[in-house]
Amino acid sequence: VLGIVENMSYFECPDCKSRHSIFGESHIDEVAANTA
Repeated sequence: VLGIVENMSYFECPDCKSRHSIFGESHIDEVAANTA
């Protein structure tokens, strides 16, 4: 069983509601495709 978890990858500004990526943009789809 293989699981990929992406958590806390961004925070949402409480004032303007915009998302800010902490570690850059997500590549979870690419990782999942390469491990399948």
